[in-house]
Order: sequence, then C-alpha cells, then structure tokens
Amino acid sequence: YRLFIIALGVTMIIALLLLMKRSRLGMIIRAGVQDSEMVQALGINVRRVFTLVFAIGSALAAIGGVAAAPFLGVKLGLGAELQLQGFISVVIGGMGSFVGAAVGALLVGLARAFGDQLVLSGIQFPWMEEAIRLSPSFARASTVLIMALVLLLRPAGLFGKKE
Repeated sequence: YRLFIIALGVTMIIALLLLMKRSRLGMIIRAGVQDSEMVQALGINVRRVFTLVFAIGSALAAIGGVAAAPFLGVKLGLGAELQLQGFISVVIGGMGSFVGAAVGALLVGLARAFGDQLVLSGIQFPWMEEAIRLSPSFARASTVLIMALVLLLRPAGLFGKKE
C-alpha cells in the first residue's frame, strides 16, 4: 500500500507538471499569476480560470486524503498537521518552484521517517548499555529543524529565486 501511495503521488506530480508546462491552460494560469490584468484584456476570464485552479487543487487534496486515510487513519486535526507539513515542504523547496516543492516533500518525508526510527530505536553508543531514548516530539521537530537550517543557508529555499 505504501508503494501505491508513492506511485499515486508521483503520478499526480507528473500530471500537474505536464498540465502547467505543456498545456494551454497551464500557460493561461502562469500568465494570470504574472499579470492578470493583461490576460483579462486578452478576453480570458481570469476569475473563472482561478476558480478552476481552486477546484483542481481541491480534487488533488481529496485524492490524497482518500489514498492516505487507510494508512494514516482519520482523526480530528489531521488536516492541520498535514497542512503544516505541506507548508514546510514548500518553504524548504522554495516559493514558486514546483520541482522545489516536490524535493521539499521528499526531504520532509525522509526526515520524518528518520525521526520516527530514531524515536523507536533510540541512539546506541558502544560504551553505553542502554540506548538513549528520544521524545516522540523529536520526530515532528525534525522537519522544522531542517526548514530552519535551509532558511539559514538559503533564505529563498533550495530551488527558490531571489526577487
């Protein structure tokens, strides 16, 4: 099931990338973000396009939620937790960079998995009899620590551009 979730995520990223880079709708969306008044002057209803973009984003979120619900379990506050992880992914990757957001999500997922493993197994040094046990909050904090480190080294994110 984990491989299915990974494959679904990769498929969604590729489909969205192709939509944004290779289609007329993607060109209109990118132009509307850059200069909506000019696109409106060309006769394109920018508000309708942005409503469609919102609908596409909602559909992608729904697909992700349906796919992840059997794995994560549905609970109150799950959306806020996942929204925070998504925000951290975008900040790490760089605002406005689609590839950066994907790389940021990969880094956040790996950091969270590594943090969870450290919490479960602890840190074992050769001269110690028992492993040092870490708090479960360490796993959640690991993603924030990576975000802080990236922002210290590259304030625009890994793939972000200075404005």
